[in-house]
Amino acid sequence: MDIKHHKKMIATAFLALMAGPQLQAAIVGIDNFDQTTQLLQFNPPPGGPTIAAGSTDFNEAQAPEAIGTFRDLFIQTDQEIAFNDSGEIAVVSTQGQVQVANTVNSQVNVAITWDGNDAATTGADVDTDGLGGVDLIDGTNTGLLMDIDFADLGVDLTFNIWDTSGNVASVSRVFSSQVQNEQVFFAYSDLVGDSVDLTNVGAIQLLASGPQAYDVDFSLLQSINPDGPPPPTPVSAPATLTLVGLGMLGVTMTARRRKR
Repeated sequence: MDIKHHKKMIATAFLALMAGPQLQAAIVGIDNFDQTTQLLQFNPPPGGPTIAAGSTDFNEAQAPEAIGTFRDLFIQTDQEIAFNDSGEIAVVSTQGQVQVANTVNSQVNVAITWDGNDAATTGADVDTDGLGGVDLIDGTNTGLLMDIDFADLGVDLTFNIWDTSGNVASVSRVFSSQVQNEQVFFAYSDLVGDSVDLTNVGAIQLLASGPQAYDVDFSLLQSINPDGPPPPTPVSAPATLTLVGLGMLGVTMTARRRKR
Protein backbone atom coordinates (compact mmCIF):
# COMPACT_ATOMS: atom_id res chain seq x y z
CA MET A 1 0.00 0.00 0.00
CA ASP A 2 1.62 3.36 -1.05
CA ILE A 3 2.04 6.50 1.06
CA LYS A 4 -0.64 8.41 -0.85
CA HIS A 5 -3.16 5.73 -0.01
CA HIS A 6 -2.15 5.87 3.68
CA LYS A 7 -2.68 9.63 3.70
CA LYS A 8 -6.05 9.25 1.99
CA MET A 9 -7.19 6.74 4.62
CA ILE A 10 -6.13 9.04 7.46
CA ALA A 11 -7.93 12.00 5.90
CA THR A 12 -11.08 9.91 5.51
CA ALA A 13 -10.85 8.77 9.13
CA PHE A 14 -10.41 12.37 10.27
CA LEU A 15 -13.53 13.48 8.42
CA ALA A 16 -15.48 10.56 9.86
CA LEU A 17 -14.40 11.47 13.39
CA MET A 18 -15.38 15.10 12.90
CA ALA A 19 -18.67 14.42 11.13
CA GLY A 20 -19.74 11.18 12.81
CA PRO A 21 -21.78 12.64 15.70
CA GLN A 22 -23.67 14.94 13.34
CA LEU A 23 -24.89 11.92 11.42
CA GLN A 24 -26.56 10.46 14.52
CA ALA A 25 -30.14 11.30 15.49
CA ALA A 26 -29.87 13.77 18.36
CA ILE A 27 -31.82 14.05 21.58
CA VAL A 28 -33.90 17.22 21.41
CA GLY A 29 -33.92 18.91 24.80
CA ILE A 30 -37.19 20.56 25.80
CA ASP A 31 -36.31 21.80 29.31
CA ASN A 32 -34.21 20.85 32.32
CA PHE A 33 -35.39 23.72 34.55
CA ASP A 34 -31.91 24.20 36.03
CA GLN A 35 -31.29 27.92 35.51
CA THR A 36 -34.48 29.96 35.64
CA THR A 37 -36.76 29.98 38.69
CA GLN A 38 -40.47 30.75 38.44
CA LEU A 39 -42.76 30.69 41.46
CA LEU A 40 -46.55 30.92 41.49
CA GLN A 41 -48.69 30.25 44.54
CA PHE A 42 -52.10 30.64 46.13
CA ASN A 43 -51.45 31.37 49.80
CA PRO A 44 -54.42 32.92 51.68
CA PRO A 45 -53.55 34.69 54.96
CA PRO A 46 -55.00 33.64 58.32
CA GLY A 47 -58.50 35.04 58.67
CA GLY A 48 -59.01 35.55 54.95
CA PRO A 49 -59.67 36.52 52.32
CA THR A 50 -60.02 33.14 50.68
CA ILE A 51 -58.78 32.31 47.18
CA ALA A 52 -61.88 31.97 45.00
CA ALA A 53 -62.45 28.95 42.80
CA GLY A 54 -61.33 29.68 39.27
CA SER A 55 -58.56 32.07 40.36
CA THR A 56 -55.49 32.14 38.11
CA ASP A 57 -51.90 33.34 38.08
CA PHE A 58 -49.41 33.53 35.21
CA ASN A 59 -45.76 34.21 34.54
CA GLU A 60 -43.60 34.21 31.40
CA ALA A 61 -39.83 34.09 31.91
CA GLN A 62 -36.76 34.04 29.73
CA ALA A 63 -35.24 30.61 30.28
CA PRO A 64 -32.03 29.80 28.35
CA GLU A 65 -32.33 26.12 29.30
CA ALA A 66 -35.76 25.80 27.66
CA ILE A 67 -36.55 25.15 24.01
CA GLY A 68 -37.34 28.53 22.46
CA THR A 69 -35.54 30.17 25.44
CA PHE A 70 -38.84 31.19 27.08
CA ARG A 71 -41.22 29.36 29.42
CA ASP A 72 -44.83 30.23 30.33
CA LEU A 73 -46.17 29.08 33.70
CA PHE A 74 -49.89 29.17 34.55
CA ILE A 75 -51.96 27.93 37.50
CA GLN A 76 -55.70 27.82 38.18
CA THR A 77 -57.56 26.55 41.22
CA ASP A 78 -60.69 24.45 40.79
CA GLN A 79 -62.00 25.21 44.25
CA GLU A 80 -61.87 27.80 46.99
CA ILE A 81 -58.70 27.82 49.08
CA ALA A 82 -58.95 29.11 52.66
CA PHE A 83 -56.35 29.29 55.41
CA ASN A 84 -56.81 26.83 58.25
CA ASP A 85 -54.66 25.36 61.00
CA SER A 86 -52.52 23.48 58.48
CA GLY A 87 -52.03 26.57 56.29
CA GLU A 88 -53.59 26.02 52.88
CA ILE A 89 -51.19 26.64 50.04
CA ALA A 90 -50.76 25.59 46.44
CA VAL A 91 -47.33 26.14 44.89
CA VAL A 92 -45.74 25.64 41.51
CA SER A 93 -42.00 26.26 41.41
CA THR A 94 -39.16 25.65 38.95
CA GLN A 95 -35.90 25.46 40.90
CA GLY A 96 -33.92 22.78 39.11
CA GLN A 97 -37.16 20.80 38.92
CA VAL A 98 -40.85 21.55 38.61
CA GLN A 99 -42.59 21.11 41.95
CA VAL A 100 -46.37 21.16 42.15
CA ALA A 101 -47.37 21.05 45.82
CA ASN A 102 -50.93 21.11 47.14
CA THR A 103 -51.74 20.91 50.83
CA VAL A 104 -54.86 19.37 52.37
CA ASN A 105 -57.79 20.99 50.53
CA SER A 106 -56.01 22.76 47.68
CA GLN A 107 -56.04 21.59 44.07
CA VAL A 108 -54.48 23.46 41.17
CA ASN A 109 -54.30 22.84 37.45
CA VAL A 110 -50.94 23.70 35.90
CA ALA A 111 -49.93 24.60 32.34
CA ILE A 112 -46.33 24.97 31.21
CA THR A 113 -46.00 26.24 27.65
CA TRP A 114 -42.98 26.44 25.39
CA ASP A 115 -43.82 28.76 22.50
CA GLY A 116 -40.98 31.24 22.36
CA ASN A 117 -41.23 34.89 23.28
CA ASP A 118 -44.92 35.44 22.61
CA ALA A 119 -45.49 38.18 25.25
CA ALA A 120 -48.42 36.15 26.57
CA THR A 121 -50.60 37.70 29.26
CA THR A 122 -52.67 34.64 30.21
CA GLY A 123 -52.16 30.90 30.29
CA ALA A 124 -54.66 30.55 27.46
CA ASP A 125 -52.37 32.34 25.01
CA VAL A 126 -50.40 29.92 22.83
CA ASP A 127 -48.37 31.07 19.84
CA THR A 128 -48.62 28.01 17.63
CA ASP A 129 -45.70 29.27 15.51
CA GLY A 130 -43.62 30.49 18.45
CA LEU A 131 -40.89 27.84 18.18
CA GLY A 132 -40.51 28.46 14.46
CA GLY A 133 -40.66 24.84 13.32
CA VAL A 134 -38.62 22.67 15.69
CA ASP A 135 -37.91 19.11 14.52
CA LEU A 136 -38.76 16.83 17.46
CA ILE A 137 -38.14 13.67 15.41
CA ASP A 138 -34.60 14.60 14.29
CA GLY A 139 -34.31 11.37 12.36
CA THR A 140 -35.53 8.65 14.74
CA ASN A 141 -36.95 10.16 17.96
CA THR A 142 -40.21 8.48 18.91
CA GLY A 143 -41.55 10.33 21.94
CA LEU A 144 -41.09 12.57 24.96
CA LEU A 145 -39.16 11.26 27.95
CA MET A 146 -39.75 12.84 31.36
CA ASP A 147 -37.74 12.31 34.54
CA ILE A 148 -40.33 12.13 37.32
CA ASP A 149 -39.03 12.42 40.85
CA PHE A 150 -42.45 11.96 42.45
CA ALA A 151 -46.10 11.75 41.36
CA ASP A 152 -49.15 10.94 43.44
CA LEU A 153 -51.73 8.36 42.50
CA GLY A 154 -54.20 9.93 40.07
CA VAL A 155 -51.89 12.60 38.66
CA ASP A 156 -52.75 13.37 35.03
CA LEU A 157 -50.01 14.67 32.71
CA THR A 158 -50.98 15.71 29.17
CA PHE A 159 -48.80 17.05 26.37
CA ASN A 160 -50.31 19.22 23.63
CA ILE A 161 -48.14 19.65 20.53
CA TRP A 162 -48.87 22.15 17.75
CA ASP A 163 -47.19 22.33 14.37
CA THR A 164 -46.69 25.69 12.67
CA SER A 165 -49.87 25.18 10.63
CA GLY A 166 -51.94 25.17 13.83
CA ASN A 167 -52.65 21.43 13.94
CA VAL A 168 -52.68 20.07 17.49
CA ALA A 169 -52.58 16.61 19.04
CA SER A 170 -52.31 15.34 22.61
CA VAL A 171 -50.85 12.43 24.54
CA SER A 172 -51.71 11.75 28.20
CA ARG A 173 -50.75 9.58 31.13
CA VAL A 174 -52.78 9.09 34.32
CA PHE A 175 -50.81 7.38 37.06
CA SER A 176 -52.59 4.41 38.59
CA SER A 177 -50.07 4.24 41.42
CA GLN A 178 -47.57 6.49 43.10
CA VAL A 179 -44.40 7.07 41.07
CA GLN A 180 -40.92 7.77 42.44
CA ASN A 181 -37.69 8.31 40.52
CA GLU A 182 -38.87 6.96 37.19
CA GLN A 183 -38.48 7.94 33.56
CA VAL A 184 -41.89 8.06 31.89
CA PHE A 185 -42.23 7.88 28.10
CA PHE A 186 -44.97 9.57 26.06
CA ALA A 187 -44.93 7.96 22.60
CA TYR A 188 -45.70 10.08 19.55
CA SER A 189 -47.60 7.09 18.18
CA ASP A 190 -50.14 7.62 21.01
CA LEU A 191 -50.95 11.20 19.96
CA VAL A 192 -54.67 11.85 19.51
CA GLY A 193 -56.09 14.71 17.46
CA ASP A 194 -54.93 16.35 14.27
CA SER A 195 -52.18 14.99 12.06
CA VAL A 196 -49.30 17.03 13.47
CA ASP A 197 -46.03 17.51 11.60
CA LEU A 198 -43.54 16.67 14.36
CA THR A 199 -40.66 17.88 12.20
CA ASN A 200 -42.16 21.37 12.14
CA VAL A 201 -43.38 22.08 15.68
CA GLY A 202 -44.49 25.54 16.76
CA ALA A 203 -45.51 25.04 20.40
CA ILE A 204 -45.46 22.44 23.18
CA GLN A 205 -47.59 22.51 26.32
CA LEU A 206 -47.69 20.34 29.43
CA LEU A 207 -50.86 20.19 31.52
CA ALA A 208 -50.78 18.77 35.05
CA SER A 209 -53.79 18.04 37.22
CA GLY A 210 -54.84 15.55 39.84
CA PRO A 211 -56.96 14.78 42.88
CA GLN A 212 -57.21 17.00 45.92
CA ALA A 213 -53.83 17.63 47.62
CA TYR A 214 -51.86 15.99 44.79
CA ASP A 215 -48.12 16.53 44.35
CA VAL A 216 -45.88 15.99 41.35
CA ASP A 217 -42.17 16.76 40.80
CA PHE A 218 -40.19 16.35 37.60
CA SER A 219 -36.81 17.57 36.40
CA LEU A 220 -36.07 16.82 32.75
CA LEU A 221 -38.00 16.69 29.49
CA GLN A 222 -36.58 15.65 26.12
CA SER A 223 -37.53 14.17 22.74
CA ILE A 224 -35.72 10.87 22.31
CA ASN A 225 -35.72 7.37 20.87
CA PRO A 226 -35.39 5.12 23.95
CA ASP A 227 -34.82 2.05 21.74
CA GLY A 228 -32.15 3.65 19.61
CA PRO A 229 -28.38 3.50 20.10
CA PRO A 230 -26.97 5.65 22.89
CA PRO A 231 -25.76 9.06 21.78
CA PRO A 232 -22.14 8.97 20.62
CA THR A 233 -19.45 10.03 23.03
CA PRO A 234 -18.07 13.31 21.68
CA VAL A 235 -14.38 13.30 20.78
CA SER A 236 -12.71 16.54 21.73
CA ALA A 237 -10.75 18.44 19.09
CA PRO A 238 -7.40 17.89 20.88
CA ALA A 239 -8.06 14.15 21.11
CA THR A 240 -9.07 14.00 17.46
CA LEU A 241 -5.97 15.89 16.37
CA THR A 242 -3.82 13.56 18.49
CA LEU A 243 -5.26 10.53 16.68
CA VAL A 244 -4.64 12.13 13.31
CA GLY A 245 -1.13 13.12 14.38
CA LEU A 246 -0.32 9.56 15.35
CA GLY A 247 -1.55 8.39 11.98
CA MET A 248 0.62 10.89 10.15
CA LEU A 249 3.59 9.85 12.28
CA GLY A 250 3.02 6.24 11.22
CA VAL A 251 2.99 7.27 7.54
CA THR A 252 6.23 9.23 8.01
CA MET A 253 7.99 6.31 9.73
CA THR A 254 6.87 3.96 6.95
CA ALA A 255 8.23 6.34 4.32
CA ARG A 256 11.59 6.56 6.12
CA ARG A 257 11.92 2.79 6.37
CA ARG A 258 11.20 2.43 2.65
CA LYS A 259 13.86 5.04 1.76
CA ARG A 260 16.42 3.06 3.77
